[in-house]
Amino acid sequence: MLAPRSGTVWRTLAVRVLVLLDVVVGMSAVGGAVMLLVDGAGLPSDALAGTPFATWPVPAVALFAVVGVPMLLAGSAYLWAPARVTGLSVLAGLALLAWMAAEITLFREFSPLQPTMVVLGGVILALAAVTRPDATRDR
Repeated sequence: MLAPRSGTVWRTLAVRVLVLLDVVVGMSAVGGAVMLLVDGAGLPSDALAGTPFATWPVPAVALFAVVGVPMLLAGSAYLWAPARVTGLSVLAGLALLAWMAAEITLFREFSPLQPTMVVLGGVILALAAVTRPDATRDR
């Protein structure tokens, strides 16, 4: 039996980390959406001033749809379509970064979660780039 090439081992590890990040960020988005629905995630109601939203349910559903669903689809793709993980992760990472740009622009409240999610979005994009099948092919 031949030992796996080191590139294969690193790619497998990177894909697993990518999937883990997709799932963790997706679950965080789902949790955040639920918190927004329940009580505005503890944010003051005047945090919506200057935004197109009058109440928290619309941003909650948007967070779920724009970040939660794509991230969880990308993470779960490892089980049902492993070859699609990297492509779906790129789309989910871009959606996360777009969401964060909109959140930072619309809601003037700072949260330490914002730079954390921006960094995680960048890490997801970087891992997706280095784990795409044609990036690791032997030449």
